Amino acid sequence: MRPSRLIPLFAALVLALVAGGCRTVPLDGSGQTRAAYNYGEFTMVMHRTAPVLAAAAERALAESDLFVVGKDVQNYAAKLKARTRDDRRVTVQIEEINSRETLLHIKVGLRGDLALSRAIYERIEQGVSQ
Repeated sequence: MRPSRLIPLFAALVLALVAGGCRTVPLDGSGQTRAAYNYGEFTMVMHRTAPVLAAAAERALAESDLFVVGKDVQNYAAKLKARTRDDRRVTVQIEEINSRETLLHIKVGLRGDLALSRAIYERIEQGVSQ
């Protein structure tokens, strides 16, 4: 194959890899509340402080039948690590943006698992609503 024919194929491959990893996920029926799902990581802004989300995330991981293997909770950030029954790594990272908003990241395994990430998010949201 001639090099001039490889350039468009290479460009198409790069475009597919870059564009294929990002999307938004509707979280309610109206579609107004959305989360980002980028390269296997579920990301959402929540209106709670980092310590409140960290406590809710720890309960959510236990309720999701995950084994917590590590946690680092600070005043404005937290990182929780867990494992699934099939030994996939689950990471929940919490970063307080300001006093009213906190960024929540959930990553399952190397490639991500949208269904499990969303289930963990929903349990965290239920935990902070109680």
